[in-house]
Amino acid sequence: MRELRASNAVGHQLQDGVKLLARGAKSWNIPVHIEVSQASAIARQAIEAAGGSVTTVYYNALGLRALTQPEWFAKKGRLLPRPARPPPRLEAKFERKGALPPLRDLAAGLEQAATA
Repeated sequence: MRELRASNAVGHQLQDGVKLLARGAKSWNIPVHIEVSQASAIARQAIEAAGGSVTTVYYNALGLRALTQPEWFAKKGRLLPRPARPPPRLEAKFERKGALPPLRDLAAGLEQAATA
């Protein structure tokens, strides 16, 4: 999801993550491996038919912030939060819980932010 946000494929406000919809599914022919919060059945079928894969990943609000803005935590001297589990009633909707960027990626991001 961080890459989708960085490439301006989705807006700046990721309140509940990214939902993949089926707009343009009939003409989709590029294999892509994507991680999103939700995906419609038709969009999932179109991507899998093209040879790609769709993984649904759970992030809570703090996890999304850590994923999209890890430098915010480093500037404040805070550790990245642990990945949260989805609530029991939502567990069946997600294939895995969200993993946050490793600390080495965070250090690289801080160096880029300092030079910019």
